[in-house]
Amino acid sequence: MKKVALLVDGENMIMAGNFSIKLEQIEEVGKKYGSLQIKEVFLPKFTSDSTMNYVTVSGFHALGYSHPDAEMMVRATEIAVSPKYNEIDIIALSTRDEDFTPVVYKIKEYNKTSVIIAVDMKFSEGLKRAADYCEFLEPKEKEV
Repeated sequence: MKKVALLVDGENMIMAGNFSIKLEQIEEVGKKYGSLQIKEVFLPKFTSDSTMNYVTVSGFHALGYSHPDAEMMVRATEIAVSPKYNEIDIIALSTRDEDFTPVVYKIKEYNKTSVIIAVDMKFSEGLKRAADYCEFLEPKEKEV
């Protein structure tokens, strides 16, 4: 069975605008590709305690940073290039952000499979073309 690292752009996926994506939806898609060895959500530094708790209770490692996108890019690159993570076959990024396109190319350069898990609204065409696989989640309207 393939081993997967699943990294989630929390700000753009679970905290964004007027749609709601659940971590369980993201995890379900990640499991289609193999065994989830790493499950991390990158969030803004001052994310609410309730959101941090939700991430943890969902079985993910919650990480708060001043620049979560940059930290997620560094982490994905680390997993792609470091011999420490040779057992990881697939790096799945849950994001809609085109800034991750160079990271996807780096993942592929190191012979790992890249998967993007996103919402099919305002999704980057460049990111879609760069990835080996793209999966689109059906958003649910946020309750008011």
